[in-house]
Amino acid sequence: FDQFAADDAFDARIGSCPWNWYLHFDFNNPVMADLEVRKAIAHALDGQRVLKAVLGGLYVGGCGTAGPGVPGYDAELCDKYFKHDTELAEQTLTDAGWAKNASGIWQKDGTPLSLRLEIWNLSPMPDIASALITQLKNFGVDAQLVQVEFGTWIDDFYGGNQKELMFSNGFCGDGGLNALWGSSGLAYTLGYSNEEAAAMLDETNLIVDPDARAAQLLEAQDLIYRDYPVLTMGFAAGGEILSDSVQDYEGTAWFLN
Repeated sequence: FDQFAADDAFDARIGSCPWNWYLHFDFNNPVMADLEVRKAIAHALDGQRVLKAVLGGLYVGGCGTAGPGVPGYDAELCDKYFKHDTELAEQTLTDAGWAKNASGIWQKDGTPLSLRLEIWNLSPMPDIASALITQLKNFGVDAQLVQVEFGTWIDDFYGGNQKELMFSNGFCGDGGLNALWGSSGLAYTLGYSNEEAAAMLDETNLIVDPDARAAQLLEAQDLIYRDYPVLTMGFAAGGEILSDSVQDYEGTAWFLN
């Protein structure tokens, strides 16, 4: 994208609302329902580094649902909950009763830590997921990648055939916060529930003052992410690249500025 943006023969447009990239934890799975396991995985993975390497100039750093520059963005969220720290991740599992077996895999009560990550097969997800699987294996997780087409992913995500980790992306701003974590939030299909935060997000739709709304968005988002229902990996800016021979093209993406 950067290369095209520097070429006078092309019109490269960057989007104005960064959308997020997630690893959803399936709370219906007994292993992922354990807060300490979710925290350990969140600290073991360096999702920001992976996303930056794969997306290049479209990468936007940060954590949470709302990206930089939009209501609800919390610049302190990465350090507060999602800092990459493998030593902390190892200590978290150890304190929770996990230990590595002879094969170097974490296990508890004889059961190895085995996780499946399901993605849909749209680029660049396979590249991102492959890097995450490598990081999980290096950390001592028996990690497997499940790649399907988008319709199957949707059926699995909402139909109860979830894997321990489900990869998704595409939300931004306070609209994204409500869509995922409001009272009818899409992410709750994986067994997580937070009625207090959902009610707060519903209320923000009625708050006219932007500062008051932003403050409540931050408070609600913090209530959610302290539970680690997802690992947030950063954001991406949308974009389109057009040849200068294309005339009168209005664009198809609402987020282009």
